[in-house]
Amino acid sequence: MKTQIRTLNHRSRVLRMSGALCSIIFMWALCSNLASAATVIYSDNFTHAAGALNGNTVQTSSGTDGGTLNATWTANTNFTYSGAGLLNSVGSASAYYYANLALTPVTGKVYTLTVDMDPANGASGSIFLAAGFASSNATSNTSFSGRNPWVAYATNGTGKAYSSGTTQYGTTFGTAGSVSNPIRLTLTLNTTTALWSTSYSVLDLTTSTILGTGSNTYTTNPTITSVYVGNVGIQPTNSTFDNFQLSVVPEPSAFALFGIGLLVLSWQARARRMRSGWVG
Repeated sequence: MKTQIRTLNHRSRVLRMSGALCSIIFMWALCSNLASAATVIYSDNFTHAAGALNGNTVQTSSGTDGGTLNATWTANTNFTYSGAGLLNSVGSASAYYYANLALTPVTGKVYTLTVDMDPANGASGSIFLAAGFASSNATSNTSFSGRNPWVAYATNGTGKAYSSGTTQYGTTFGTAGSVSNPIRLTLTLNTTTALWSTSYSVLDLTTSTILGTGSNTYTTNPTITSVYVGNVGIQPTNSTFDNFQLSVVPEPSAFALFGIGLLVLSWQARARRMRSGWVG
């Protein structure tokens, strides 16, 4: 009889420990999902009546992580709504034009900018659309100073990524020619380390192929006050932007520590209940 009781008690402890293990696995999975969840700071599909972009409120703005709630676009007059869910960008030969949203990055975050760009077909590698982060909210300039990091995509189908100003990182992507397919740019800014870093990926939306990737770690962290789209040179009249979004995820290590803390607390609580003979 005593042997049977000991066996039953042992089985009960095993079942309780299994339940504790299942709880731990569940909480760890929950923490992992939380860590991967992104907060949308800004989002705009440019579905608006035809007209000027400047002064219009971005469609979605969370007001968190360095963004501004109910933010409005600060843009050059060359940026206009098409009336068909696209942002037109015609450019000029004399200056570089921008459309900005305010942003002050917070340390310990990973920011991701995505935007579709179609500079339309042409033969020039110096007429292009651009997107990225900047230390200026100006709507026009005669140089690339204060653009960091950013990516340009030209009418001839080639593009480049820059860590700051005209300092290129990675290799030129795309193939020079007379065709520039629409692309989806993904540009990240990682502020989770003492020295920030940036990386990019470019997807050809026509062929569904990756045209280029690259990464860079700064030796001096950039000053950033805005996120933007822009153009250089006289663009074809059907050059467009679409599906603009800036999102952020917290520092992964913070969620890892949170998860570990929950695991320890759960295990300790289970252990105390087992020692007291309480089954739960």
